[in-house]
Amino acid sequence: MCVAGTFVHVPAGVVHAFNYGPGGGEMLEITGMGSKAIQMFTALDREIPPGPPDVQKVVQVAGEHGVTFHI
Repeated sequence: MCVAGTFVHVPAGVVHAFNYGPGGGEMLEITGMGSKAIQMFTALDREIPPGPPDVQKVVQVAGEHGVTFHI
């Protein structure tokens, strides 16, 4: 569990995920050189409408930017 102001470092290539408790949460993501995160989040914003997400579409768009989901 992380409290407000916690810094979490996830090294490149490490499989990771985040869960929020019942009160929700906010996250600021900062990525390093070589990351395609900006392009991926821009594409997600452009292609995924507001509301409950189409998970299959999210996985597809993220995959086009090098993200792999492990379930």
